[in-house]
Amino acid sequence: MWEDVAGARAALVDAAKTTNPSERKFRTYALAALQNLSAEAGNRGPMWMDANGLRAALVDAAAITDPADHKARLCALRTLQSLAAEPENKPLIWMDKHGARKALVSAAKLTDPEDRKAKVCSLGALWNLASDGTNKEQMWADEDGARACLVHAAQLPTPDDREARAYSLAALWNLAVGPANRKLMWNDMQGRRA
Repeated sequence: MWEDVAGARAALVDAAKTTNPSERKFRTYALAALQNLSAEAGNRGPMWMDANGLRAALVDAAAITDPADHKARLCALRTLQSLAAEPENKPLIWMDKHGARKALVSAAKLTDPEDRKAKVCSLGALWNLASDGTNKEQMWADEDGARACLVHAAQLPTPDDREARAYSLAALWNLAVGPANRKLMWNDMQGRRA
């Protein structure tokens, strides 16, 4: 389906990019279909490389704050999490500082219980990104971004936040593999307590 450039792909991406409130349902359905397409490992690289189409739609939808668009946001974040599992995408997604990275870090910092699933997806995506050798030092150095949300989520005390806590601890584990991070992470008293 992803390879049907002028057909299914164009229809889904166009619908995913709509911001018309009367077409909210169309956007959600399109994002859900794209999320399903991202489950196929062979689609993940090409999907990320569609910068002005799919990538732009995902970044926009992942940043939605209107509660009426909660499902669309969640589908976008789940798709980004899936795309972040593809090895060739990991450094590219992290380098997209004002796009995907910003959307993932922002969602990982959500605190409303209604946003728990979105937070978990974004932390899962950060865990995926933290497994890439070129991202490890940069992610730890992102003091107010990735580092802050991972350390915070690693300390969440409630049973409802177990999945978020697990993803953040797994991401910190990945970051601790980076030789340059080991001493820095140990010397970070707030992070060490996590």
